[in-house]
Amino acid sequence: ADEPTEQALCIRVRRRFSDRMDDLIAKYLWMSQVSPSPDTHAEELAMPLNHHGGSANPPMGDAIEEPVIFLLEVTWYGHRALYQLMVNGALERHPGLRLVFTEQGTQWVPGELMRLDYFFDRMRTAVGSQEHVWGAPVMEKLSLTPSEYWARHCAVGASFMRGFELPAKDVVGYQRIMWGSDYPHKEASHPWSTEALRQVYAGLPRHEVAAMVGLNAAAVYGFDVDALRPLADRFGPLVSDVDRPLQPGDVPLEAERCPAFAGYGQRQ
Repeated sequence: ADEPTEQALCIRVRRRFSDRMDDLIAKYLWMSQVSPSPDTHAEELAMPLNHHGGSANPPMGDAIEEPVIFLLEVTWYGHRALYQLMVNGALERHPGLRLVFTEQGTQWVPGELMRLDYFFDRMRTAVGSQEHVWGAPVMEKLSLTPSEYWARHCAVGASFMRGFELPAKDVVGYQRIMWGSDYPHKEASHPWSTEALRQVYAGLPRHEVAAMVGLNAAAVYGFDVDALRPLADRFGPLVSDVDRPLQPGDVPLEAERCPAFAGYGQRQ
C-alpha cells in the first residue's frame, strides 16, 4: 500500500487525540501498547501536542455545585499531564516532542518543577526510603530531571497572564511563554487586548515582550514570520502602546469578565 501523506498522518493524529482526549491522560500515557503511538507521529511531523485546561477533567453532572468543583480543579487535572508524560517515558523516548500547556496559568510551573525535582532526586538517591523503593526502577529509565524535561519539551499558552505571575517567567523561561487572548470566549480580553498586554508586559525588555507576544508561538507552531509581518504591521500594537503600565480604571468595569483585568475596571 502507498505510504500515507503527511496531511493524512496529521488528520490521523488529530482524530486519535480528539476522539480520546478525555481519557488520554488517565490511560494512554501510562501504557506503551498503542503502536504506532500518537506521540510518535507528532514527533515525526514536528506537531506540538496541546493540552488544554479542561480536557482531562471528569464529566460534570447536573448539580449546581459541579461547575464550581470543575472551576476549582480544572488546572490540577491539566497539570498532571506533565509528570505523567515524564514517568511514562514519553518525553524520554521522544526528545523532539513539543508539549504545550494551554489556559492553565503560568505561576504553577516553578512550584511544580521544584516538587518534581525533589521527588525525582529522592527516588534516585535516597536509598532505603520508600521513595527509592517505589521510584528507583522508573528513574533508571529516565535521563533528565523534571526541570530539564520542561526546558527541552514544554511551552505555556498563557491566557491569562497577570502581573503577579511575572516572577515565574524566569523559571518557566520567557522563550516558552505564549500570550493568549482566549478569543472568542466570554472571558477573552477582546476588545481590550492591548490593555491586557499593558497590564502584564509594560516595562519589560522589548525582546522578551516580542517573544512572548508572538515570536515564541511562531517558533513552536512553525509559522512563517515573514508572511505574517504585513498583518502584524497593520493590526499589531506598537511597542509604545504596550509599554505603558495599566492603571485601575483604565478599562470599563465589564472588562473584568476577563481575569487579566481583575481590579482594573472603572468604579464610581
